[in-house]
Amino acid sequence: MGDTVVLAPKFLDELNMLSESRLSSSAALVDNVIGKYNGIDLISQVHLTNDICRGPFTRNLAVFLPRIAGELRTAMTEQLSQSTSTDAVEICITACDLLFSFIHRISSLVFVGKEHCHNPIWTDAVTNLPVDVEITKFILLPFPYYLRRFIAPLVPQRNRIMRQRAAVRDLLFSASKELAAKEGTQCDEAASESGRDADAHRIATRLLLLTAAALHTSSMAITHAIFDLCTRPEYMKPFRAEAQAALAQGNGEWKLSTLKRLHRLDNFLKESQRVNQSAFLGFDRKVMSPISLSDNKTVLPPGATISIPGGPMARDPTFYNDPYRFDPLRFYRRSGKEGDDTTTTTTDSSPPPPPSQQDYTGIERGNLSWGSGRFTCPGR
Repeated sequence: MGDTVVLAPKFLDELNMLSESRLSSSAALVDNVIGKYNGIDLISQVHLTNDICRGPFTRNLAVFLPRIAGELRTAMTEQLSQSTSTDAVEICITACDLLFSFIHRISSLVFVGKEHCHNPIWTDAVTNLPVDVEITKFILLPFPYYLRRFIAPLVPQRNRIMRQRAAVRDLLFSASKELAAKEGTQCDEAASESGRDADAHRIATRLLLLTAAALHTSSMAITHAIFDLCTRPEYMKPFRAEAQAALAQGNGEWKLSTLKRLHRLDNFLKESQRVNQSAFLGFDRKVMSPISLSDNKTVLPPGATISIPGGPMARDPTFYNDPYRFDPLRFYRRSGKEGDDTTTTTTDSSPPPPPSQQDYTGIERGNLSWGSGRFTCPGR
């Protein structure tokens, strides 16, 4: 981990065309967290983690949604019951903590199934992993490269990562290999399908990484959206009406087709994401071989780390009209859906269609929140 070369957005298109062997996103992530010493380097060895998200999980999204809705109902009943009781006093809820717990529950349900999603061995490992990775990184950073291999085993947080990863492996595969075929362990099915990696230790590591990656980014995004909505209460009623209409068309059930009818809410989330960027810099990549840029002046040497200023791009008038104004229906108008409340053609038996640029999960030029190029966020 060293200096980062921040490039102008005008180079983004040509950088997107380069292969992973020349410009690597996974190598940049591993370097950023010194992943060689905490197990994160697994993601740079094979792209199975991305393939799992884009493949089996996306294909089975319609299957997961009813289970997710049920888990959310249970979580909200358990954690918000105080505020709805007749003798309740006024209580204070920390939005980010509450939403983090919700995301934790539904992500764990999808990744490891109902049998393990509430197990404290799993929940502790997933919750501690991001924090322990960061602490380990900052402890190791001041030391020269040649000393880190000797210092790493002395770092308590690094050792906890290793212990908890082994505990998760034993939890998921303790009885026999039949656990790999049970309802929730979809990553095992994906590994078997690909034939690339069926090792229990690696599967456990991928499950932890997938869940941990979803927790903080998703909970922050939803927290921002909740606060943005609280400052614009006039949108609550139309969003509620939209949701009620979508549920009515879906026989009162949360299904894939139901979500696809929430056009206004979807675009509100996208505008909240644009205004509240998760990072100032985006498109982090490590240069694997010399790259000459189109300006005929800049040559990126191997080993360099590059980024694009995603935060400023999201407020650049080149990409957005009046970019400093929060416009809840900016993308709704762009999509041409204004005034169109027709039913979506999405069915619940098929994978979701590719998102358009105006959808919340769509990739557009001015917003790097989901990434750009070949390795955009697979969980979107």
